[in-house]
Amino acid sequence: MQPTVSITWNVTDIHAARNELDLPPCSDKEALVFLNTIHKPLQDRSILMGWDVIKDLLRQQQREEQ
Repeated sequence: MQPTVSITWNVTDIHAARNELDLPPCSDKEALVFLNTIHKPLQDRSILMGWDVIKDLLRQQQREEQ
């Protein structure tokens, strides 16, 4: 079995992000609607950023092994 990494975003994350940005609070239902609306672009950007993280960590590992 191959190890996998899963990223999960939920309404709590939306509430935290809104708070950090000093935006007014929203209901759990509004946060869920927002997540459903941004699901695909969030997934796509997370994958792209994930590749950058993997490459950075591989470079770091290579430097540490030298």
